[in-house]
Amino acid sequence: MSRIDVTKVPVLTSKPTKQLSSIDDPGSAFLPLTLFRSWAFLSFALMFSILLWHPSRSAAMNIMDAVFFLPALLLSPIWIFRNGHQLKPILWPALPLLLYVAYALISITWSETPNASRAVRMAAQLLALFLFFAYLWQSEQHRLVESLIWVGVSVTALVCLWHLAGFYGFSGASLGQRMYSGSNEALLAMGIKPMNTLHATLVVAPQLAMTGALMHKVPTAGWRILGAAIMIVFLAYLIVLEQRTGLVALAVMVIASVILVGGRLWMILAGLLLTGGIAILLLAPEIYTSRGLSWRPEIWWSSLHRTLETAPWLGHGLSYTMSPVMVPDPDGDGFVSFVHPHNMALSVFHYLGAIGLILWVLLWAPVLGLRLAAKDRPRTFWMTLPLITGQVALVFDGGYAFAAFDYEWFCFWFPTVLLLSSVASEEKTERS
Repeated sequence: MSRIDVTKVPVLTSKPTKQLSSIDDPGSAFLPLTLFRSWAFLSFALMFSILLWHPSRSAAMNIMDAVFFLPALLLSPIWIFRNGHQLKPILWPALPLLLYVAYALISITWSETPNASRAVRMAAQLLALFLFFAYLWQSEQHRLVESLIWVGVSVTALVCLWHLAGFYGFSGASLGQRMYSGSNEALLAMGIKPMNTLHATLVVAPQLAMTGALMHKVPTAGWRILGAAIMIVFLAYLIVLEQRTGLVALAVMVIASVILVGGRLWMILAGLLLTGGIAILLLAPEIYTSRGLSWRPEIWWSSLHRTLETAPWLGHGLSYTMSPVMVPDPDGDGFVSFVHPHNMALSVFHYLGAIGLILWVLLWAPVLGLRLAAKDRPRTFWMTLPLITGQVALVFDGGYAFAAFDYEWFCFWFPTVLLLSSVASEEKTERS
């Protein structure tokens, strides 16, 4: 059989990139192919955007459980077994995830404030996402996975565009005003959710990375124009949020792209980033200097010191009650309290100890290194770049060690599960 040049296949298509037999068709497990794809596109449109527009995070999580996570958890194993896929090629890539999840759940037994139901919910969501992706990879529906990402980032861009237009256009806010500042009631009246700017940054920054990396794979000018439009909206949105975490993550994203894959797109973005950074330094230096380092070194050291003294190996046990970090006040005799370590690695260390931290590193570092070291690195860069970008953001503002569908989802858990599950198709090929 002659080799197919996949670079000439459109990203979005009304037909699957390979002809599905009755074995490959998820309709053989209760769901017609058209309905399967419609459900998948709807699920990802909601998953990527719902935290930006639904007024309640808890309600948004319930919606995602009902629409995607529960059906995927129940049906993906049936699709996998009925379609004749092997279990071992799926379990082997899942091993780091299963070990981390198992240890996190076990640590509830020594937690002072356990919340088993929430932890089990997170475990079920991760397992559902992994099985869904593993099924698509093993079915060789790679283009469908990419198409789902395109749909997700497109809907998120529309929400961001509506927020930008509503805030700076309809409400009459000046361009110098920070996004979402002002009256919450006025924003809600326009259908705009008054977002925490940090939460909004954590949702959008990794999606910007996904879009930019996917643009390397699209063959036609139309898709490149769409990708460029989405990136412009995301860039404008991140700039007006005025979160330095997002700007640092953006800088690292561009630098990593230039170094690892190159290309005209990233060189242009690097030039724009450098020009914009210099312009901000000259015209509005307070964006860089107004808050200094925001106590980050002091917070990190205090959190590390506390865990080393109290529970260095096993941690304090998984909990969703934040343990405030106390930092000595340099201007007085008291302490300044911060809600969490503002660093995901330190959060993992606090709750799960050194054992949990090692399992957490094994969860993402080997597969990320494998993808970056591969000869086909540009082909999989759309999966690795969001994790790199998200990890940088979580260095400064990471919270929970093991949280259900939340604002940090796209910074770490989504790209990590995507990367781990992608190994399933390669394991299948090697063993066949």
